Amino acid sequence: MLKRLSIVAAIATLLFSPLCAQTISVGIVSPEPDQYIDATAAKAIVTKLQRVLAQNGVADSGSDFVLVPTVTIDEDDLIESGMVNIFKLKGTLNITLTQLSTGKTFGATSTTIKGSGKRNKATAVKAAAGSLNVNDPTLHKFLEDAKNKVVDYYTQNASSLLAKARTAAAQDDYEQALAILASFPDGLPMEAQINEEVAKTYKKYLNRNCQSALIQAKSALATKNYALCNAILADIDPSSSCYSEALAMTQKISAEVRQAEAQERADQKRREQNALDLAKTRINAARDVAKAYYQRTHPSYTVVFR
Repeated sequence: MLKRLSIVAAIATLLFSPLCAQTISVGIVSPEPDQYIDATAAKAIVTKLQRVLAQNGVADSGSDFVLVPTVTIDEDDLIESGMVNIFKLKGTLNITLTQLSTGKTFGATSTTIKGSGKRNKATAVKAAAGSLNVNDPTLHKFLEDAKNKVVDYYTQNASSLLAKARTAAAQDDYEQALAILASFPDGLPMEAQINEEVAKTYKKYLNRNCQSALIQAKSALATKNYALCNAILADIDPSSSCYSEALAMTQKISAEVRQAEAQERADQKRREQNALDLAKTRINAARDVAKAYYQRTHPSYTVVFR
């Protein structure tokens, strides 16, 4: 069971080598502040782990998996030096890869960290986080082993997970469906089938929400807030059922107030007609829905995406 923690930054895709076709998506979790860790120290830990992930290749994505780092302080010394106290700490950074939906652990490792800081213990923790070696082969081996376990999990459970996503979509819970689908590693044998399901589910999600977007756009247009109206209309996907109505609304906005903004939108919509670009846009947007799903369904976490 996960303790109350804050998911901070770094929902990321791990590419474990340039030649590796399979990828997994993970997030990074930071402990809540305590006597040793304040917000600054926690951010330092996350930032360092982001660099570790970067050594394996990183891209933003939604995920059901998170890295959970916890710090255990082994030595805590106070050196009184004139006007400023100096804290020296030695500790262990424990890292686990955990699945949010089940709490299951897919791997764990630990490494020693140490540092010193002035005035409070948190500055020493921040310095200790900075001592983490991003090139530590133990960390890279941990990530590679964890990746293999996750890939095996999805390979073995692909059919049941796809069925779960379809059931959620049938119940109009498109956010949950997309969250399940977006968590599948890239490069699996059934990747084409998964992406097809993502595109189909995301289109249903768009159609459900496009009417709400049109209402907002009409409200902005009524108050002559043309910039806001254009921004709302620009978010309506060309494959949405209400796209033609969105185009008609765009035509109501006078040329003198649309200017470059409207032209940029038209250019963007033309680019979206390209089938490959449109498919990529749908996949990325579907992953954004997945991120929002985890924010909503896990209130014990504060999720901040880069």
